[in-house]
Amino acid sequence: MRRSLSIFALLFAASQGPLAAQSTPEAVAQAYANAIKASDWAGAARVMHPDALKQLRGIFAPLVSGPAAAEVGGGLFGVATAAEFASLSDTVMFATFLRNMMAQAPAVATAIAGATITSIGHVNGGADTVFVVNRTEMSMEGVGVTQFEVLPFALYHGEWRALLKADLTNMGAMLRRATGTP
Repeated sequence: MRRSLSIFALLFAASQGPLAAQSTPEAVAQAYANAIKASDWAGAARVMHPDALKQLRGIFAPLVSGPAAAEVGGGLFGVATAAEFASLSDTVMFATFLRNMMAQAPAVATAIAGATITSIGHVNGGADTVFVVNRTEMSMEGVGVTQFEVLPFALYHGEWRALLKADLTNMGAMLRRATGTP
């Protein structure tokens, strides 16, 4: 009986995926990086904060219903209409967004798949928000590249979850302005 319980516990722990080890912001940052490296878009979506997913939807909702709807909706989310976009769950929307972005940049996807991503540490940004510094070492078309990235995380029901990076929210604002959407 004890052996059966041990096997069950091991199988349960193995099935938990990226959300299993989120006791520190660095752990969730590493889980997120590992999911991205493995092209596990659903795994990456599971470590996102629900508010960040809603924010991403808010960035793109006007674009998939505006003048560039077919281009934006099809290219980024695999949908043809605003109604199809609205019907996607937040996690499916985010996973599809990541998959399609990487498909449009195969050299970047290849580089990330072979990258070494290390979460170095974090800086507190408030009572429940931190900024994790990651170092990424990779080869882009034969050239060694090292970059540092600052990723925001916030507590959600006692677990650290990823927020959207400022460059993504800024890009959304620029896209809305360029297309004349509010």
